[in-house]
Amino acid sequence: MKSMGKLSVSGNIKLHDTDAFHAMQSLRNEYARALGNIRNCIKLCRKLLKFIEKKDANDADIKELRLLKGIIRRQEANGGAMYCGLNDK
Repeated sequence: MKSMGKLSVSGNIKLHDTDAFHAMQSLRNEYARALGNIRNCIKLCRKLLKFIEKKDANDADIKELRLLKGIIRRQEANGGAMYCGLNDK
């Protein structure tokens, strides 16, 4: 993982933790569906924020953060496919 101040990049998907945090707010409904309910989502968002704030450059992401980053990447891929004229099938 590379660290640039408070911006950290992890793993193979190269998604900044701050991007994941900001997406957490806008993806909360999809994330809540993935977790089962909104209470779990709120609890997990707090856990993710706490983890991101304490995360060092060499720390691996927790599985919940990897789930969030995966959701972000799928949405980006869907947007790119739609832009290229591909349908959702």
